[in-house]
Amino acid sequence: MTVERTTGFFCTRSAGGKVFRLIQQGPIFNTRIQRRPQTKIPPWRVGYPAVWCRQPIGCVGQDDPLELTCYSPWRLPGALTDGQLDAALVESIALPCLREQIVLPQAGCVTTVGPGGALKLSCRVRPAELTCLWADCRSASGMALVQVLWHELYRKDLSVIPFDPLDCQPPYDAAAVLWVDRDLPESPAEEFDAQLDPVGLWYEMTGLPFVFCVWAAQPEADCPRLQQHLRVLQQAGLWRNRFDGGVFTEAHQEGLEEFLDRAAECGLIDRPAVLRYCDLAFV
Repeated sequence: MTVERTTGFFCTRSAGGKVFRLIQQGPIFNTRIQRRPQTKIPPWRVGYPAVWCRQPIGCVGQDDPLELTCYSPWRLPGALTDGQLDAALVESIALPCLREQIVLPQAGCVTTVGPGGALKLSCRVRPAELTCLWADCRSASGMALVQVLWHELYRKDLSVIPFDPLDCQPPYDAAAVLWVDRDLPESPAEEFDAQLDPVGLWYEMTGLPFVFCVWAAQPEADCPRLQQHLRVLQQAGLWRNRFDGGVFTEAHQEGLEEFLDRAAECGLIDRPAVLRYCDLAFV
């Protein structure tokens, strides 16, 4: 297409000479508009922890791709705040570490509601006598949940010793061990006297779902578009079995906020003044 100089307006013509429109009182110049070659769209850099998600390989999508990378859950908040990632699935207990990042509720969350949830606490002592806990470090929110529960139920501040079950196991005489549910055998070990469900205890105490992780993104990201892509990704089977990757509802927001408030009361975190949400609208 060629732009021709005329008197007081532009006349745009196609190659065949047909006039498409007139633009009056514009700047007057002679030039030829060159079509730039299409450049490859850089992918969204998305991080996720393996304990909650399956492990897709490489980029997902073509026109608007997602580059998926598995991270340690402890590294995800820093990778997001340092700009290494555009979005990440962040543990709830780590949300106060974020600076200007925005929570993406419409992208879904990792959550469980009521008994039979994602965690199991194996005890050799009575719960009221428990003072030290060995905990699967791949769920920081799970560790914090047990500390909150014992502070509320027994007025005790638990000492937590984190371990990675992929690298080592807790000592055979540990008083209590917190496991991510998917790693438990169908029949718990006989040497433990009791099996407790921390998520079930949370639901009994608050009547709210427990939110393990939520998606968060950089403030300059196109959050509505990114939310849509992440929602499609989770519908394609991103979550592992036994964990709900559902819609972030008003009840989930209440559960998340309640957990952060109680964790702050226990001294586990510095509670942020407010979490920034994108499209916080509930059906």
